[in-house]
Amino acid sequence: MATLLSYVEHALPGATLAERLDFAREQHLALEVAHRSETDWDAIADSSLEVATVQAWEMHDHHPLHSDPDRVRRGRRHVFASMETAARLGTRRVLTVCGFGTFAPDEPLERCVEFFAPLGHRARELGLKLLIEPLSSHRAAAMSSPELVAELLLALDDSEVFAAALDTGHLLDDGRDPVQVLNAWSHPLDEVQIRALGGVAPRPDAAVEAWVSAAVPRTDVICIEHYGNLARIDAVALIERVRSALS
Repeated sequence: MATLLSYVEHALPGATLAERLDFAREQHLALEVAHRSETDWDAIADSSLEVATVQAWEMHDHHPLHSDPDRVRRGRRHVFASMETAARLGTRRVLTVCGFGTFAPDEPLERCVEFFAPLGHRARELGLKLLIEPLSSHRAAAMSSPELVAELLLALDDSEVFAAALDTGHLLDDGRDPVQVLNAWSHPLDEVQIRALGGVAPRPDAAVEAWVSAAVPRTDVICIEHYGNLARIDAVALIERVRSALS
């Protein structure tokens, strides 16, 4: 099956949702869509565009490693809601994280297993995969490396439901070479996000083609993600670079 190329909806060029969806349609892109209050799901559903992944966006604030147990419970409810939204859209993937911020709890791996394991049953019922993305150590104080997420996947022991998503920007932020990490990766992997150091869009001199080439044998989705919105001409150039590496 061909690798699917997606782009985070709110990072697409365009001042309005309609303009961003038109751009995605013109460029034959799938979408990755953040599950947040301002998302217009009706417009997304009516767009005829494939939604590759739904981001469980509220996990920036509510997640398994939070110091407040209520925030942990709210995080799990949000993932359940994101799964239901994904199922209504015909989407196969929900993107999650282990934590965000400076709090480092005791036994973070065990806390993540306790958080994610109950979600697996509903994901299987809905035909979904839950993707777990390691953030860089600049964004999260615990569970912030691919190796730790690999340990979590092994503990969850269900490759039909759980897989990793790796982000080249987070790897670069931690001083790691995305090509080396991807070449060494031997665990379930369903998405690779392409961005540069600091989360911005890759510059022309970034090793985009090498990242994509290392990712393609291992993942079903390549997603372009970055802070801010590129000018149309720059977004098209980036898409062409990624698409060229995919071919």
